[in-house]
Amino acid sequence: MVLNASFGTLKTGQITASKAKNWQKLEAMENKQITPEMLEAYGFEKNDMGEGEFYYSLRLSDEPYCDLAFIEGDRNGFMEVCLFPYEDFFRVRYEHQMLAMYKGITGRDLVAKNA
Repeated sequence: MVLNASFGTLKTGQITASKAKNWQKLEAMENKQITPEMLEAYGFEKNDMGEGEFYYSLRLSDEPYCDLAFIEGDRNGFMEVCLFPYEDFFRVRYEHQMLAMYKGITGRDLVAKNA
């Protein structure tokens, strides 16, 4: 298995002691499903759409309507993600997908407030 990430390229059987800690962090993150609490910890604001439905948005710049929005998940645990104002939708499920998407859009790492 080869894994490319911000931690470097890691190959099964070739993990050095110095990379082991980063590998463990990434492996734990890979299976961490996105939750409303997680989104709020990363700075997303909860917005009411009415009728008990919510979405979570994060300003990406000072430009009007430049937001990354997560719409609450479906029964399979996927969340709809919309990049405003383009209104392209993506489906994500895990924290590492959210972080990779944010970095791909902004070129910056998304850091939790309590990190």
